[in-house]
Amino acid sequence: MKLRSIHSTASLAVKLRSGSTKGSVLLALACLAFLPVAAQAQWSGSGAGGSGTDINDPANWTGGSITGSFINNTTNATLALSSASTSVSGLNFNWTTANNLTLTGNGSGASEVINLAGDILLSRAAGTSAVTIGSDVTINYGSFSVARNIAYVAAGGGGSSNLVINGKISGTATGSGKIAITYVTANPNIYLTNDGNDFDAPIDNAGNLYFTSISNVGGGPSALGAATTVANGTITNSGVLIFNGSTSQSSNRNITMSYNGGIRNLASGGSTLTLSGTVNKSNRFLDLGAASGNVLEISGQITGTTNDLRAGQAGDTGVVRLSGTNNSYTGATQIVRGTLEVASLANGGTNSSIGASSNAAANLVIRGDLSGSLKYIGSSNSSTDRLFTMQGNTGINAAGTGTVSFTNSGSIVFASAGSAANLVLTASNTGVNVMNPSLGNNGAGVVGVAKNGTGAWVLGGANTYTGTTQVNAGTLLVSGSIGNSAVAVAANAVFGGTGTVNGATVVAGSAILRGGDGAAASGALTMAGNLTLQDTSKIQLVLGASGAHSSLSRTGGAWVFDSDQAFSFLDLGATVGVYDNIISGLAGTEAGLSGIGSWTIANAGWTGTFSYDGAGGVDLMVTAVPEPSALVLSLLGVTTVLVLRRRRVVC
Repeated sequence: MKLRSIHSTASLAVKLRSGSTKGSVLLALACLAFLPVAAQAQWSGSGAGGSGTDINDPANWTGGSITGSFINNTTNATLALSSASTSVSGLNFNWTTANNLTLTGNGSGASEVINLAGDILLSRAAGTSAVTIGSDVTINYGSFSVARNIAYVAAGGGGSSNLVINGKISGTATGSGKIAITYVTANPNIYLTNDGNDFDAPIDNAGNLYFTSISNVGGGPSALGAATTVANGTITNSGVLIFNGSTSQSSNRNITMSYNGGIRNLASGGSTLTLSGTVNKSNRFLDLGAASGNVLEISGQITGTTNDLRAGQAGDTGVVRLSGTNNSYTGATQIVRGTLEVASLANGGTNSSIGASSNAAANLVIRGDLSGSLKYIGSSNSSTDRLFTMQGNTGINAAGTGTVSFTNSGSIVFASAGSAANLVLTASNTGVNVMNPSLGNNGAGVVGVAKNGTGAWVLGGANTYTGTTQVNAGTLLVSGSIGNSAVAVAANAVFGGTGTVNGATVVAGSAILRGGDGAAASGALTMAGNLTLQDTSKIQLVLGASGAHSSLSRTGGAWVFDSDQAFSFLDLGATVGVYDNIISGLAGTEAGLSGIGSWTIANAGWTGTFSYDGAGGVDLMVTAVPEPSALVLSLLGVTTVLVLRRRRVVC
């Protein structure tokens, strides 16, 4: 006896994972895989043993009834709709061998409509299948109050199907209605490419959902529909939302994670996807990423509890930008690949761009070994007591108009022991950025520091790393200490501070060695190792009133001065007179010291002479300093004349 197959759109969601509907199973439809199907009309034309290509021709269907079931297809086929409107209770592409099927309109230029009252089922036959619905076909769900699912039926042969919908999708959800891309043994790959989709329905995604556009709630059609309410605009995600359009997009739609999932910008042309709605990661992992040249920006609040926010999936080397400053999620932030840009940092437990987790190093992980880096883009100064974990060549870039300060004096941690690493500090802002945590070697792995960019960083910790400190550009100051690290200062870069440097230092031509922090006429840079000042290098000090000054202090090592060593002074009220011990602790036998009479002042309009006092100190007699007060008075006089002239004209 032949059993009649089930031909129904009813579905039942069964939870396969605790607390998650990601594994929703279309139970009634799944029965199709186990019951004889001879009693249900199926496509028998091209691709299924026949030659017909007209979907609306009953002769191309077993039993003469058009049902939307293509499960007998075994070869590639392109089929067409000849009628303006076709109604089916479902579309079943659950064939048993991998093949491709394309559904198109009749070529008249008008869009043929499939009135779809049920679900779309896809095959997992071994290999890869593709179903493409042409741009001249509209899928119309009408008004629906239950989920319209797109899913695999079962595991099948373990293959995968791609569903590409180039045509328009219409329909309005009420009640429990939604468009659900459902997980059944695997995540289906769905491509929505029509920017004119006007369906008004929530989306529940448990697949890999590719889309070319997204609009605001009430903002009209897009590939992800035209939601008119916040509820219908909400996207529940336990898969991956993948933007692959060609122009930048923005949306205020809310996203809620119902299981681990992600959001990626894989668009072409260096596009930005900006999401300004709330992203509730719940207690799930949230993976964010962008292809090289692209930006994924989340400006809305990110909420949620445990489990990590991870930036940079495999192959994603673009920018993830968290421009919101009130993110409250409490899981860790992992920067795996690409650049994570943040607009604010705060102490542990306080809302910030990277959430409100504690200040433990495990809650901020920067995987430089996989190209991950952190970039601060805030307009205000930010300070944080959060420690961090690093691995490989790990970059932190201060690129906002505000400064960033890491204030915790604890230790920087490594993700895995024994490998070499570098902390790469970059700055392009005009303030001074601070790195107070201490940095040591990673077990047997030697660790170093590199300073890039035109801005300034201060090392405030008790650093014990022994790799090279490479000052490539800008300014690197030390207010704490550097252990037995060789310091190399490149041309046009500045190295200095008020701390202690124990390793050998080489200052290249046109580079600057600064005693003090440059902001006060006090403080000394203490140097215990060798120092070599190459030809055209400069020593920079701050001179104030009454002989006050910053200085260099030698406590060990062999020093070599340039034969006509140049000095550059920062003026904080300098006057004519003697400045004692601008350099102290010398042995008196340093190379270049004997030519002290040839040392020079690089400041325009300054004159003075240098002398060695015989007790380890270099003194400076300033004999001429420019009179800025005269220039100021002159400018004030010109301004007064201009004002008086303007008043005469007005009168």
